[in-house]
Amino acid sequence: MPNPKLLSSPKAIFQHGASSEIVHARENSGADDIKVYRARYRSDAHAKGISDEHLLVLNVGFASPANCQIGRTELNHRCEAGNVTLIPAYMEWSATIAEGPEVLLVSIPTALAATAAARNCLAGAQVQPSLRGQDRLLLSIVSEVALERGLRSAGEWQDIVDELVDHVVQTCTPRYDFPGRGMLPSASLARMNAHLISHLSQPLCVDELADALNVSRSHFPRLFRRTTGISPLQYIIRVRLWRAREMICKGMPIAEASVEAGFSHQSHLTNWMKRLRGVTPGRLNL
Repeated sequence: MPNPKLLSSPKAIFQHGASSEIVHARENSGADDIKVYRARYRSDAHAKGISDEHLLVLNVGFASPANCQIGRTELNHRCEAGNVTLIPAYMEWSATIAEGPEVLLVSIPTALAATAAARNCLAGAQVQPSLRGQDRLLLSIVSEVALERGLRSAGEWQDIVDELVDHVVQTCTPRYDFPGRGMLPSASLARMNAHLISHLSQPLCVDELADALNVSRSHFPRLFRRTTGISPLQYIIRVRLWRAREMICKGMPIAEASVEAGFSHQSHLTNWMKRLRGVTPGRLNL
């Protein structure tokens, strides 16, 4: 049997093997921004594949019979309105939902989830699959994201995205104070984050973080990647962006926020924010 097709686009997932109508879509250009689709099927929905991003699927229609499989776990059930399914990236899955369902899909980049896990000091965090669940807070956040209700600026959009991803990693990943050999414990992540925030306006290198944790400089990058899923440099730049956005949204001039967040020039902040979050600093409060 051939390997399932890697479906990196939510639209491809929705339209794979079924007749559907996209009734709402938001696709931003930032590598770390989420994608949101709302689709209404005209008949039974059939889909399968492997995604390179984490997928949240919510039933926003009426209750329907469903058969879902993620990895080796399979469930036949009645998919109630508000049901939340979480499919981790790179995990094989398939689903059949009867009676023309209406579903909402949110695609979360793995680097965005990894950054949230590290920022929340979740050592060795790996998103776990969930086939059936009711999460009112998650449903409320996703509804805001999908309909963009009450979001008055690009900065508020980024805030609600971070709230969504933080909630996913905090509720859908196991907690390990000591995740295992070859990984950093939660206490080390907390110390590293404290050092990073207190020295963010200064030039920072990976060796400095290793020294702050009393970890071998040669081993630290490997330990960090195994613990979080991203490299130390990728994490540092994302924390700088998060801090710069926070200060700009509070009214600090962009040039000053760039310096405080550790960017050597305002243009560097602009380039990184556009590349990763799909928005320029000047549009955060618009």
